[in-house]
Amino acid sequence: NTTEEPMQVQVCTASDDAIRLDVNKQIVLLVSACRGSAADCQEVNCAVLEPGVNKITAYVWEGGGGWNMRIGLRDSNGAILDDRSETVIFHGDGAEDELEGRVSQDPPNCGGLGFGLGINPVGWIQSTGWNMLFPLLNPLGCGGGGVGTMEQNWVEPYEMIDEDPQAGDVWPDIDFGFGLAAGFDNGGMTEDPTWVSTAYIDEEFGVGLPVGDLVDFQAMTVVLSNSDAAPLVVPNDNVMGIATTYVINNLDEPLPVDVCTASDDSITVHVNGELVTNVSVCRGSGGAACQETRPAILEPGLNQIVVQVWDGGGGWNFRLGLRESGDFQNLSDGNFLVEFLGANVDGEPVGPGGPDDEICDNGLDDDEDGDADCADADCADAVNCKEPPPPAGPQFLRADSDDNGVVNLTDAIFTLNYLFLGGGEPACLDASDTDNNGLVQLTDAIFLLNYLFLGGGAPPAPTNRCGFDPEEPPDGIGCERFTSCP
Repeated sequence: NTTEEPMQVQVCTASDDAIRLDVNKQIVLLVSACRGSAADCQEVNCAVLEPGVNKITAYVWEGGGGWNMRIGLRDSNGAILDDRSETVIFHGDGAEDELEGRVSQDPPNCGGLGFGLGINPVGWIQSTGWNMLFPLLNPLGCGGGGVGTMEQNWVEPYEMIDEDPQAGDVWPDIDFGFGLAAGFDNGGMTEDPTWVSTAYIDEEFGVGLPVGDLVDFQAMTVVLSNSDAAPLVVPNDNVMGIATTYVINNLDEPLPVDVCTASDDSITVHVNGELVTNVSVCRGSGGAACQETRPAILEPGLNQIVVQVWDGGGGWNFRLGLRESGDFQNLSDGNFLVEFLGANVDGEPVGPGGPDDEICDNGLDDDEDGDADCADADCADAVNCKEPPPPAGPQFLRADSDDNGVVNLTDAIFTLNYLFLGGGEPACLDASDTDNNGLVQLTDAIFLLNYLFLGGGAPPAPTNRCGFDPEEPPDGIGCERFTSCP
């Protein structure tokens, strides 16, 4: 690196088969795969070149067939770096050079958290990038009770999109007995249901949990069960775990993506509160490949991803990655579309309730600007802050054109007299609009006669009892007076 500043670069690799790549003794790529080496990048990951000399080391595993690799560098904008570049010099193996320069001893800050590997260096959100709540006892088996049960709220009556869990948050007031999994049992690690992360467990208890692209709940509970942090055995059979992470869509418009998952066993994924993946199955997690991809939308700015994994014996884990819609390669750190935030940045919450985001229904001044909830200008467009539309006129009974409280033949006659024989205008035109198309005309009388004598469909609401016009917005033909309803 010929500049005087650290330089973030993109590392392009292709290999046959599995490959690991270190830049200055820091792992930036770790792919376990049996494949051929495509002519272009099979994966792109970010790294930092320190000023001066930098060392790149590659390991390639072979299992039959080809045995090879390609490695290239690109700048942060994706432009290829080669021998003509002004910012780097390629020394090769350095055999004829007296190499001197700085070798980084600090992890590259690729994912914003400085965990060495970043949040997503290889196309999978690393276990360091999730806040986790586990384990909840699971009486439903590895299938999670089936997709019909699993698509319910994670634990009623709470919606995860209304929550912003951070490592160390305690929720003692939630009765998990009402949820899909019953009872919180962490083996004594904490007294109450507590969200944790790998960094939180390390800081609070001095226990290093397994990290990598596989979020391995079972391996974590095994480690905890053999540590001083959990004096009892943390269960890892017939249980369920929950994990949350955050992603920023860097575009100014919604971004269609495919959510790629693999799990042992059943799994649900919610993106911004919308159910995206719902798989009820007893299986293994399928190595490093996607077992299913499901379409989702990332809104501009911050997006929340919530995962639930049910276990029924054996493994208990998952992987999750994001792909640009229609693509076959997971996005990783350093791409221009999205930024993987993990669970928090420098200890500050991200997601709903962050310093720049007012939640409009929790009674708190989340963005600390002096105004809370609907009093905050940020909530002007929030549904719960908008005045409900006024009722569409007085209550009435659909098809009761003569306003006598009964729908019968005389109502059709009343409408026909008004339309063709100079009869009086109904005080409630909405009531005479039997087919609810916004007009009072011959079809209304025909509609009513079909309903009364030929088995036709009933008029739209309100029919059997008095009520307001359900149209939003109201159809506008009006109802000045209807005396048969209160």
